[in-house]
Amino acid sequence: LWCSYLVTFYCLFRKSNSVPKSSNNVDMKRTLLRKHILVDAARNMVYLHVTFAKTIQFGNRDLVIPIPGNSDPALDPVRHLQALFTAVPCPPDTPAFSYKSNSFITYSTFTTNLKKLLSAAGYNPTLYSRHSFRRGGATFLFRLGASILQIQASGDWSSQCFVRYLHVS
Repeated sequence: LWCSYLVTFYCLFRKSNSVPKSSNNVDMKRTLLRKHILVDAARNMVYLHVTFAKTIQFGNRDLVIPIPGNSDPALDPVRHLQALFTAVPCPPDTPAFSYKSNSFITYSTFTTNLKKLLSAAGYNPTLYSRHSFRRGGATFLFRLGASILQIQASGDWSSQCFVRYLHVS
């Protein structure tokens, strides 16, 4: 679950980019699979090959998203994806966030657990959704000093509509 949250945040993903709708509704052409994620421990990087997105509906282009590792053990996607893939070895055509044979994170699992975690941390869970990761990731990049063009490219936005997501405190 934590890996799915990290990847969704760092990649500015929509919910449909991260996890399948349900365990009996897995569209293999639209689902992020294990084979789409390359963990390069030597370079401390993760590379995701996105084959389907709102802006890539007909396979008309390739999108590879690099995610650098970081020194925070809780927030390092390289560390957590390595741990998941080692602890739960799965075939390449398995949903990326499989946690045992034929069991993986779905929309419902993603959201239900997010709401529980937020509530346990003292936050109002009704103020957050799966889309909060996309908005939060864009705001994170903005606060790090990324340009509007860099954020637009990172989130694969075809327009600048995303600027309404940016939270400036």
